[in-house]
Amino acid sequence: RAAAEALAIHPGDAVFRIRNLLRFGGAPAIVDDITLPALRFAGLTERRFRERRSTIYNLYEEAFGLSVVRTRERLRSTRADAASASLLGVAAASPLLQIRRVALGYRDAPIEYRVSLVNTERHEYFAETGRE
Repeated sequence: RAAAEALAIHPGDAVFRIRNLLRFGGAPAIVDDITLPALRFAGLTERRFRERRSTIYNLYEEAFGLSVVRTRERLRSTRADAASASLLGVAAASPLLQIRRVALGYRDAPIEYRVSLVNTERHEYFAETGRE
């Protein structure tokens, strides 16, 4: 429901759901759960996503003509559930930073809804979006 609202689509509309694990120095640090409206990403496959040449946002622009020009984020603390704990290599109920992000294109058209869980034990979160 939150994803549908953030993406300005109807609950039940087709979406792609992607779980993306980011590592820093070989250690898992961030688990992203990404939701994309299927109508805007026709032709997206797991292989295409995995074999992208650059960033996820670059894939959106090059393959689908969707430019992320700004984001909106909400941050809060949370605890690791069993799945995220396993992926991040932490104990269940460990503290994590949760980031809920809506990536927006021109005219504030929503492109992506992302919920990230960040293990901040060895890293801090820093974000800079938009163009100078």
